[in-house]
Amino acid sequence: MKKTLSLGAMALVLVGGALLGQTAQKPYIYTFDKGVGTCTFWGVSLDPVWAAAVKALMQDKFKIVSSEKQSGNLAAERRPFAATNYGLQLYFEQRGQDVCITSSVYLLEGIGGIRDKKAEHKMEKKFYDQVVEIL
Repeated sequence: MKKTLSLGAMALVLVGGALLGQTAQKPYIYTFDKGVGTCTFWGVSLDPVWAAAVKALMQDKFKIVSSEKQSGNLAAERRPFAATNYGLQLYFEQRGQDVCITSSVYLLEGIGGIRDKKAEHKMEKKFYDQVVEIL
């Protein structure tokens, strides 16, 4: 009886450990190369991703300065008080059953500031995460 209980307990620990060790696959993947971020959302169409992106930008206090859904281009600016002002250029593209967003962060003209690539990537990642939450 003790052997059966011991084997059962060991099996439960092994199964539980295996389940905890698995990582949930995100519904998207992003990469950054030479100042340009690319995010691919799997199994979605362009309309809900576009709407979620606009909502995410507005929630993060961006001002949308240019929006051309047909061509897939969207530009937004953020001008926080007493901080570096920057813009975000987005290009949306439907690729089969997936949607790809290409993003680029830029400093606004005439505004002083130091470019910080890590901070820019962090901002892009935050944007992509917000889009997924809204979707």
